[in-house]
Amino acid sequence: MNKWFYLISSGGTFGGQNINAIGPHAGQQIVYWALANYLQSNSTTSDARWSTMAAARDIYGECSNEHRAVIAAWNAVNVISPTCPGSGGRIAAEQVQNSAESVLKVYPNPATDFVTIQLLDLTATTDLQLYDMTGKVIKAWNTRESTITFATKGLVPGIYTLKAQTTKGVYTHKVIINQ
Repeated sequence: MNKWFYLISSGGTFGGQNINAIGPHAGQQIVYWALANYLQSNSTTSDARWSTMAAARDIYGECSNEHRAVIAAWNAVNVISPTCPGSGGRIAAEQVQNSAESVLKVYPNPATDFVTIQLLDLTATTDLQLYDMTGKVIKAWNTRESTITFATKGLVPGIYTLKAQTTKGVYTHKVIINQ
């Protein structure tokens, strides 16, 4: 994993892969998010690959430069990963099967005064958590309501991640707060 982290932080060519640098700060955010939200004590290298790809997607967006760098670096160190559309391949099914858009809507996004979360397929109680970029839970709900609105007052402007846990799976959605 050391070589993988070096490659996403500094960029370069290794194992026939050209990796664009995203910098150590972005790399640290991705690794921290993966550790805080996906990896467990018995996780494998394959789990690390999946979790860092998911973390990059959660934080920076599907097929962002950061997401692409994470995938390319895993391929370079011979832990083969799928590629983004437009890069000669597709994102793995494991990454898109829990598409948040099929389960919830978040609006307005970016938000200034309030955020509304609409649960589209509510069949049971849903656990919702809003995380800041350090992985700290800022707000949490356990609800049977299909729509939740909360004020953004007191939240630091920035990028947050909404995590929804339903009977069908765990879903994440990026939320941007502007003040």
